[in-house]
Order: sequence, then structure tokens, then C-alpha cells
Amino acid sequence: MRAVVEFITLAMTDWLEFLLDQPKSPLFEQNRLFEDESSRVARLLVAVVILSGVVLGTSQLVLDKEATVSLARTALGILCAAILIALFYKPIANAVGVRISLRQAVFSVLYIGLPWLPVLCFIWGAVLATHGFLRICLLVSYYVCFAYVATNFIKAVKTITTKSTYRVAMSVYGPLVLALAFVLFRC
Repeated sequence: MRAVVEFITLAMTDWLEFLLDQPKSPLFEQNRLFEDESSRVARLLVAVVILSGVVLGTSQLVLDKEATVSLARTALGILCAAILIALFYKPIANAVGVRISLRQAVFSVLYIGLPWLPVLCFIWGAVLATHGFLRICLLVSYYVCFAYVATNFIKAVKTITTKSTYRVAMSVYGPLVLALAFVLFRC
């Protein structure tokens, strides 16, 4: 039991550190390869899944005998989503002149975006439970958080690849603007 408490304490410390101090200097360096990062990613995944479950009201996370399987399935889903985002981002980044490896893209997505998942879950849950002006304020805060994550991702990729901010911003905001335009203006 003591080992579990120590693991969760370390995971929550990592989560809070990644949430408040992004992109971290020792982790995001020029030409960083992100080797031997599996234990840190595992801790971060566990912390995010547990916190997101708490925020969404999943009391079964502790009581259910199948909780370990559910936790692993959710963590694997998040990891697959990060890989898919990185797979989508890499060719776009290469097209605008930002050379980034798939490993660098995956770990940047995980370390920058993953800590914000419980916060975004909380805001989205509050959006669904409110009405009127408060709902509008919460929706705005949801998109402000998303823009903050995108800006931190740009800083991280810029640090890793040493490319200009303009190129990196084009590689991130270009697809986002195109996706938003597709959603808003589809016929």
C-alpha cells in the first residue's frame, strides 16, 4: 500500500509540475530525443486518468474490481490519441520546414497537452451543468485553456527544433484554423 501511495504522490507532483511550468527547461532542450521517458509518462497518464475520473464523478474507479482494466484502457486510449495527433502533426510540420521526429512529437503532445485534460474535463462538466452567462464564460475559458496549451506546444517544439516561432506557429495553428473553418462552414 505504501508503494501505491508513493507512486500516486510522485504522479500528482509530476502532474502539477507539468501543469504549472510548461515547457520545462530540463525536459525540453534543443534536439531532445526523449529516451527513457516511459516511467514519467506512465506516472503522468495515471495521474491524469485518476484526476479526470474524479472530476467526472467516477466513484467506481476505487470501488470496482475491474478498475485496473478500466484505468489501463483509458490510459491506452489517451496514449493512442497522442500518437494519432503526433502522426497528423509530423507531416504538416515537415511541410512548413519544422523537422521533428515522431518520438519528439508524441512526447511533446503528451507532456504539454496531457496535464490539461482534467482541467478541461472539469470545465466541460461545468459547461454542461450551467446556463446563461456563466455557461458562456466557461466556454470562453475552455477555449482560452486550449489556446494556452497550443501556445505552450509551440514553445516546446520551437525549443526542441530551434526553428523560428513563425514556422512552428504555422505548423500548429494552420491545421487548427482549417479544421475550425471546415466545422463552421461545411455545406
